[in-house]
Amino acid sequence: TIEEIDRRLAQLKDSVEIDLVARSVQSKLKSRPDSRMDMPFENTFAIWSISDRGESATWQPEGLLMTRAASQKYEELQASVSARVAGDFDIVAKFADLQVETPSDGSSAIHLIVVADDPLQTHCGVLHGVSAHPGIDQRRVTQVEFIRFRPSRVEINFDGVAAEASDSGKLRIARIGRRMYFMMAEEDSPTFRLLHSTDVGDVPLQFNGIRLLCGTNDNKSPPSGGVRVNWKSLSIRADRVIPLPTPANQTGVK
Repeated sequence: TIEEIDRRLAQLKDSVEIDLVARSVQSKLKSRPDSRMDMPFENTFAIWSISDRGESATWQPEGLLMTRAASQKYEELQASVSARVAGDFDIVAKFADLQVETPSDGSSAIHLIVVADDPLQTHCGVLHGVSAHPGIDQRRVTQVEFIRFRPSRVEINFDGVAAEASDSGKLRIARIGRRMYFMMAEEDSPTFRLLHSTDVGDVPLQFNGIRLLCGTNDNKSPPSGGVRVNWKSLSIRADRVIPLPTPANQTGVK
């Protein structure tokens, strides 16, 4: 149950609270008393892209505004945290003012993703947005996604699909032992819905492996769709949070 998850996670030692409205970071790293308690914001949060086309990320009084225009192949804009976590963790991303346009055959969505430091660079995420395909009505959904980079192919799987049309709320990923939990809360509700849980593994997350992003794709030409969102905050609690000693390297990241 959610109550049992919360009870287990209440014992986590380290926390990093990133306020994307005030552009500030407050951290309490009990597992690493030699580390700085307050990390400079500019060394903590990095924005980068895989396309540099039809997208933007700007700081607004309301938070980090991300936009991603329609694209035929999948394109995304990401923001990552310059740290890694080890052991159990609890990560919550708050968003507001979500606007999603409907593609003909694809999706427009925001994502909270964590990337495991394993041989497959396993990406685990919660996707929230709109999905539409020929012969199927458009659907506002929240669902869980897994991406694994195998030697000869990229493997993508989806689970935990739920009808959800909220334009604000919180996306949440937690891990206890080897099991990962994926959750969503609507608007300002403190109550999370458990979408899916599964054994993923207990390896640490990669540096830059906690990510906020917006992504689009439409198999039709010209493509339609698009997404716009204000990210408000990102909360990280874990057994261990290990910050990068230098500003994030923004190149060479899958």
